[in-house]
Amino acid sequence: MIELRIPSSTPTIHFDNLGVVRIAANLVLHSRSKHFELDLHFICDRVQHKQLLVVHLPSQFQIVDVLTKPLSGTMFQKFKNKLQVVDNSLVSLWEGVRYNIGSVVT
Repeated sequence: MIELRIPSSTPTIHFDNLGVVRIAANLVLHSRSKHFELDLHFICDRVQHKQLLVVHLPSQFQIVDVLTKPLSGTMFQKFKNKLQVVDNSLVSLWEGVRYNIGSVVT
């Protein structure tokens, strides 16, 4: 955003896969990485020019996993609480509202 003179920080991507972090930091192509070779070069170029940070974050801290992976009950509850998700049976949009023959009366 330099062109627009908008201050911004370097974007950071958190991965729980150490292999991805290592490949992004040091571009060494392996036989298993050929199917994403073009994307890998793009990311590695951004990392080398300090336009992108790729860091390791262990799975137990990846809150997004609650939306993408099956988790144990304790991990699910932990992440659900961190996201401040509440049981919808406890929340009522109609609390204090009663119905009266076709119209809503409060």
